[in-house]
Amino acid sequence: MIAVRRGVRSCAGARARAALAATGLAASAFASACGGSPRPSAPSTAATLPQLPPAPPDAYGQGGAGDDVGVAAAPFRADEDPELAPPDRPSHEQALARARAGDYVASKRLLGRLVVAYPSHQVLVDQYNAVVAEMERAQAAAKRALEGGALRELPPPPAKYTLARPARVGDPALPRLSKESSKKNQIVDDEAWFTANGVHLPEYFVPPARDVLFAPGAVSSSTVVNLLAGFSYTEYQPSGRFAPESLPFTLPASYGTMPLTRAIDSAPYTVAIYGARVVAVFEGKGALRALFDLVNFVHPPASKHGDAVIGQATLTTAAGTQRGAITVPTDTISHEIMFALAKGGTLFVEHTNLMYAKDNRGQNAFVSAIDLATGDLAWRSQPLVANGRNFALVRGAVVCGYGFTAEPDFLYVLNAATGAVSQKLPVHSGPDYFAEKDGKMFVRTYDTDEVFAIQ
Repeated sequence: MIAVRRGVRSCAGARARAALAATGLAASAFASACGGSPRPSAPSTAATLPQLPPAPPDAYGQGGAGDDVGVAAAPFRADEDPELAPPDRPSHEQALARARAGDYVASKRLLGRLVVAYPSHQVLVDQYNAVVAEMERAQAAAKRALEGGALRELPPPPAKYTLARPARVGDPALPRLSKESSKKNQIVDDEAWFTANGVHLPEYFVPPARDVLFAPGAVSSSTVVNLLAGFSYTEYQPSGRFAPESLPFTLPASYGTMPLTRAIDSAPYTVAIYGARVVAVFEGKGALRALFDLVNFVHPPASKHGDAVIGQATLTTAAGTQRGAITVPTDTISHEIMFALAKGGTLFVEHTNLMYAKDNRGQNAFVSAIDLATGDLAWRSQPLVANGRNFALVRGAVVCGYGFTAEPDFLYVLNAATGAVSQKLPVHSGPDYFAEKDGKMFVRTYDTDEVFAIQ
């Protein structure tokens, strides 16, 4: 899993166009990479290749990546580029194959590594720029489609268990959980827990908007900079808690000024969380299904609103001098969207904060079920059931948990159709992660690793 940032901008006329054609990308991608208009390449005097197949169409219907593909070009042969060492040629061939298949994330990674090693290799630079330009074009189209979607601002939810109507969940069967084992962990060995159990969350690693040494969720990173070529390339090694697949590049990286904070594979949906309040649900990795603004979920009724004075201001004009306080709005209780999943036409969202129940006046750690088609609230759970890093959907149930220092710690099985508590099972400490595998629910708590059989 690798995220690459780039700063390469270089073009070399006919040779670059031939290199671009070898990737199977559109001439328009080359134009955007180089800041000019594409020109058709002259027929090659060498034996020409068959027309290359176009790349897959854009998921948002804005046109395929290979609309202009089909220009015959001389083959990219090793003897034409002697600076590329023989051991690196298979990587280059693989990069071109991935680009033709529309897997630009993999192609960008492979080409990025090659450009780091061969910063003066013009064909590699141009191909890398073309792949990046195609990804940027798809990102721009995805962002336009997202921001053109209808945003529904949902009304404030209740702060107690409420059932408006049963949620659509598909499988209504409720599982029963029974504890099989519990053992102490080392508290800081989360990575070892994911690896030892062969589990991960249904969540993609979201690379930071800019190259940073320590990105959230990244175990390590490395950056290579070539100042002469204006090139910067960064690889991140994400935590084992993330899905092994790369973040789909067709998923918008922001909604307005709100960055993408979490991206979750909830097949057949993809759920994206922007900032602290907006949730977008996509059909697979393509069309927008629902877009909700949950700003009214941030502060529960128990939160006290006010203004805090952070300074004083003085304004002097010909009419005199005026003085006043500089204030900012405050709230005593603020929730964030911790996790979300979609299933059977319903979005399930966890809102919580890491504060004591008494400081929240008991209004914390909810799961809400929202109809994807209408935005109506189907149900809201009782408070204090979900403050883990995630929750799981198992058949017709939401498996979640709540715990905090000096507070009781429990695993909850909620009826996904009604939100009612089906089971309440004690755990040793506050539950953080939930992962289902082979008929078992693996639960990582603060200081114990617990396993439950699913029946």
